[in-house]
Amino acid sequence: MSPVQTLSCWHCGAEHSAVSMPLSRHEFCRACGEALHTCRQCRFHDLRQGCSESRAEPPTNPESANFCEWFTPRLESTAAMDARGAAADSARARLEALFAPPADDSER
Repeated sequence: MSPVQTLSCWHCGAEHSAVSMPLSRHEFCRACGEALHTCRQCRFHDLRQGCSESRAEPPTNPESANFCEWFTPRLESTAAMDARGAAADSARARLEALFAPPADDSER
């Protein structure tokens, strides 16, 4: 018997409980109809950088179903990923401001 997990759709955020693993390429979101076995649903996929699994050959469309051998479903919601990305962007901006060159005071 395969393990059962809960995951959120990468597209609409709908929760899918009791999804059998390994996730089939033919598994679709019951709320929006998008494929779930996609790069966007994989834990190795970064929204900014793409696939972080060096052995994987990413497909041309990260939002379409694929046969990737390295696919491991991301169990966090899209909202959680967006919040994590926003926090990282905010931290990066604060760090850049900390090390920014001083403003030119020659206009005084």
